[in-house]
Amino acid sequence: MRGGGALSLDEMIDKCLTAIENEECRKCLENRSTYANCFAYVGDNDIPYFTMNPQVDSAARMYWYSKITKLPKLDYSHLLMLEDFCNGCSLLKEVISDTLKPKYCSGMFNGCVSLVKLYTLNLDKVVDASQQKNMFYNCKALVEVRFVANTIHWSISFAYSPLLSTESVQSIIDGLATVTTAQTITFHKDIALTDAQKQTINEKGWTLVQPER
Repeated sequence: MRGGGALSLDEMIDKCLTAIENEECRKCLENRSTYANCFAYVGDNDIPYFTMNPQVDSAARMYWYSKITKLPKLDYSHLLMLEDFCNGCSLLKEVISDTLKPKYCSGMFNGCVSLVKLYTLNLDKVVDASQQKNMFYNCKALVEVRFVANTIHWSISFAYSPLLSTESVQSIIDGLATVTTAQTITFHKDIALTDAQKQTINEKGWTLVQPER
């Protein structure tokens, strides 16, 4: 008989092997030269805590079609290549982290149909409009999103997001930089904008689109 929560020999061996495996996994992750694809198709409990290598800027498809419900609390601020970063993460509900500053972000949250909260995005480094075209495709549950002011330089769409809060809509508008080339900000048709917000969009040089669906 075992008392006081003592472990059997088999349990001790399993615990030891798990610890060794997690430590080896952590060392491997901390020494990677890229984080591309490293957590594709995994779940919340399959991601060990580790410190990301600040010299690595590539994380395309890092969580590709994973089953995570929230983004692990890691420092993503040095990552530039975030194409399809969370593409297909249908269970992902929140991304709350230090500021994400992508240079490449095509499909970054494409298909994140359960995503409700997203803090905080700085799009100042994005290279062209093609990168933002499908960034929020089918993000139909999105309520809270925050941008660093004046960092959105290229056309961006929230056409699939009818639930955006008043604060989120204002953060998006505040995030628009003043542009001199034709750029479009697209909101879902159910998003109500004030006359002052429409005027701000116009004064910053943007075209407002709210398509009928």
